[in-house]
Amino acid sequence: MREWLERVVADPVPVPVAARARALNELALILSDDVRRDGERIDRLMREATSIASAVGDVGELAACDLAQVEVVLARGRVTEAKSLTEAALGIYERLQLPAGIGWCHYFLAWIAVAEDDPVRGRAHFERALDVARSTPGAEWLMPHALAGLAAVVAWLGRDRQLAKRTREQLVATVNSMSEEMSQLRRKLTEARSRDPHEWLETYRQLADRHAAINHVRNGLARTAEPLHETFLLLAKYHEDLYPQHGHTHLLEARRMARIAALLNPAHKESIEQLALVLAQLPAWGTDQFRADLVLLDQVLDDSDIDRWTSAG
Repeated sequence: MREWLERVVADPVPVPVAARARALNELALILSDDVRRDGERIDRLMREATSIASAVGDVGELAACDLAQVEVVLARGRVTEAKSLTEAALGIYERLQLPAGIGWCHYFLAWIAVAEDDPVRGRAHFERALDVARSTPGAEWLMPHALAGLAAVVAWLGRDRQLAKRTREQLVATVNSMSEEMSQLRRKLTEARSRDPHEWLETYRQLADRHAAINHVRNGLARTAEPLHETFLLLAKYHEDLYPQHGHTHLLEARRMARIAALLNPAHKESIEQLALVLAQLPAWGTDQFRADLVLLDQVLDDSDIDRWTSAG
C-alpha cells in the first residue's frame, strides 16, 4: 500500500484532483504510524492535500483533510488543535448531511474527550459514532473502531465507579468514626460536668423542684467525694512532711487538709490516723482537746482507736 501511494504522489505531473488529496493524506497517515516517522514530510503531505482540496473546491474533501490532520496532531498531544479541526469538519459534514463523516467526527471527538479526562463525554460521542455505523450503509468500517473506543471508556468509567464507591465507603467509615468520637467526647463532657460543682450549683438555681435540685447536688458530691478525699489526704501528708523544716504553719494546714479528708470519708481509717498524727504534733493541743476533736469527726471511731491515738500522742 505504501509503495503504491509513493508512486502516485511521485507523479512528475500531478493533477489537482480530490483523489490525489486523499492519496496524500493516506500516505501521511501511514507514515505517522511508522516509529521512524518523518514529521516534516507528514506535515508537508497534509498541507499539499489541503491545498488541492481547496483548489478543486471540494468542501467534503477539505473536511476529510481536517480529520486526517486530527489523527496526527492528537498523537502529538495538541488536543486543542485537534478539537478545533474536528469541530470544523463536523460542521461541514452536517451541512452536507453526510452521516459517515459525522460518525467519524464523533469518533474523534470521543478520543479528544478522553484526552481531556472526560470519559462521560467520550462515551456519549462513541455511542453517537456507533449509532451512525449501525445505521449508515458504507460506514461499517467505523463500527469496530467505535466499539473498541467505547469498551475502553466503559472500563474506565467502571473503575471510576469502583473508586467512587470505595471513596464513599471510606468517607462513611470516617464520618461514623468521627461520630463515635464525638459521642465519646460528649459522654466525657457530660461526665466531667457531673463532677463540676459549678454545674451542680447552676442546676440547683435552675430547677424549680428544690428536692430534685438538692438531690442533684448530693449526687454530684457523691461522685466526687472519693477523689476529693484522696486529694485532701495527699495534701495533708504533703504539708506534714514540710512541717519539721518549715514551721507550724504547715502543720496547721496539714490538720485542715486531714480534717476535710476525714469528713469526706469518715470510714477511711487512714484519713483518721493521718489527722490524729497531725493533731498529736500540735504543741498547743492537750489530750482532752485532742480527744474532743477526734470524737467530733464521726461515730465510726470507737474508744479503742481514740485511746490508742491519744496514748501515742
